[in-house]
Amino acid sequence: MLVDKEKLSDYGFSAEKIPLQIVVGVIIGVLMSVVLTLIPHLAGYGEYFNSGNDYSQPWQFVYEFIYCIIAVGFVEEFIFRGFIFSRVKSLGGNNIVAVIVSSVLFGFFHIFGGNPLQIFTTALIGAFFCLCRLKIKNCTLLSLIIAHGVYDALITVWSNVQF
Repeated sequence: MLVDKEKLSDYGFSAEKIPLQIVVGVIIGVLMSVVLTLIPHLAGYGEYFNSGNDYSQPWQFVYEFIYCIIAVGFVEEFIFRGFIFSRVKSLGGNNIVAVIVSSVLFGFFHIFGGNPLQIFTTALIGAFFCLCRLKIKNCTLLSLIIAHGVYDALITVWSNVQF
């Protein structure tokens, strides 16, 4: 980035309407969490969507939320929806190729979960994030970082709530 003199905007960041970008990210993250995690929990399939974290103190949820946004959301979104997506497009790939390449790599990055199905579902989530960036007004890389962090943090919340 520093060597090529690229700007953060080359990776999907924008300095415009930052509060709106944050709101868009929160909405995407909450909606994903409800559809992909809360509803399955309510339907009795919670063990398939458990984060593995067993928290009982409020500060643990706060820590998880901050960790998910800063460590997980920022790093994964910058790498996959920022760097890889943008790099594939700049090398002559169109949006479809960039979505597929970044999403498949995102899926394989999660192979260490031990479940081959997780590769596929995570790739679909990656494709969804790419489509959000492409199709939703004011959805920037910051929005996706927030959405990813909110989604991951709420997985832990739903896993620890007794339904």
